[in-house]
Amino acid sequence: MKMTFRERLQKLDRLHHLIKRKGTGSAEELSERLNVCPRTVYQLLNDLRYQGASISYDHKRRSYCYTQETEFYFTPLINRSGEKRVKGGKNLNYFFHCTYAAVDGRSFTV
Repeated sequence: MKMTFRERLQKLDRLHHLIKRKGTGSAEELSERLNVCPRTVYQLLNDLRYQGASISYDHKRRSYCYTQETEFYFTPLINRSGEKRVKGGKNLNYFFHCTYAAVDGRSFTV
């Protein structure tokens, strides 16, 4: 079953926090924690790498780790009516672009 855009963001957020805590376990263990197949784990890791995260697997800790300080914010944007919606529809790269703009301090128009 294909994940929705919101579900994918939730998985990326969970993955990010597990990597920061150095508590992912192996890819197989991580797939169980995220309730996805191992192939999806690799796709999610590649999504984070595509956005500039440097991730490696630490065999001693048995966890994926960031090799440099990394921060992501996977928060839905709020529209004028106060209803939570994710801006950009299903285009993950658009969402990351807006997130990076906010994190890096650059201004952007939504």
